[in-house]
Amino acid sequence: MEYLIHGRKVNFDEIECGIYKQVSSGLKIDYAVMDIDHLVQVINGLPVDAAVEAVTELKDLAARQSRWEHTPQNGVPGILRYNGPDPAPIEKVRGNIENTLRFSEEILKALKGQ
Repeated sequence: MEYLIHGRKVNFDEIECGIYKQVSSGLKIDYAVMDIDHLVQVINGLPVDAAVEAVTELKDLAARQSRWEHTPQNGVPGILRYNGPDPAPIEKVRGNIENTLRFSEEILKALKGQ
């Protein structure tokens, strides 16, 4: 699939991208699948400089997470009991996080005219 990002073509091989993100006021961490159509829409709605900054933050986050050796734990205070599901194991989603890293690098190339 091909996307236009600020007028430049970026190829996307339609593989799952995602990252761990905080939810529930930051107390819970969970893996989230990325909606690529929405990501591209948001990037195209930003000025190029702001888009570069936002995608760089995404790339850096994905790079950090792809090196994690352990699944992140939910940060529920000790006085509370969390009975919800644990985050998806890092071993199951590391490849998807690496896909996010590669795709964000491609987007940055396009935004920088490379």
